[in-house]
Amino acid sequence: MVWKIEILLNHLKKKYPNNGYFIFKSGDKLQQLTRSVPNKPGIYLFTIEQDGNELISYIGMAGTFEFTVKFSTQKLRGRLTNKNYQPSHASFAEGKSLPRQKFFDNILQNKISSYIKVYWFVTFDDLLIKDIPAFAEAEAIQLFYINTGTLPIWNKKF
Repeated sequence: MVWKIEILLNHLKKKYPNNGYFIFKSGDKLQQLTRSVPNKPGIYLFTIEQDGNELISYIGMAGTFEFTVKFSTQKLRGRLTNKNYQPSHASFAEGKSLPRQKFFDNILQNKISSYIKVYWFVTFDDLLIKDIPAFAEAEAIQLFYINTGTLPIWNKKF
């Protein structure tokens, strides 16, 4: 089922005004593309192109909220650049962890998509927005599920 991703994107853009995106294409370096991504807690979506449609392939979060009222682990820029991914797609060795750069390169080399578009949203800042990334991720996945009856293809579980 092809779901119009604008439903989710419009909801997230309205709720989280500090947002943006970049497009990863063959030969690109994630370190360069993520320079303008804030190092703040948030969520991100990966989309790919299939049959002329932009499809959400993954919804993730960056930043774990601790009891001490601070964030541990990687925030958006670090998570998008450094996270290792264990792909379940048939084109890859099951269970083999790949750095994000290598995973994106493999997607393009295997012609699964001609690009990967990465949308990011700051969900917790020092001013007005105070959504913990895990909550924002759950809400985005719930909205996706309500409209499609499934998880995004690279979200193995939730």
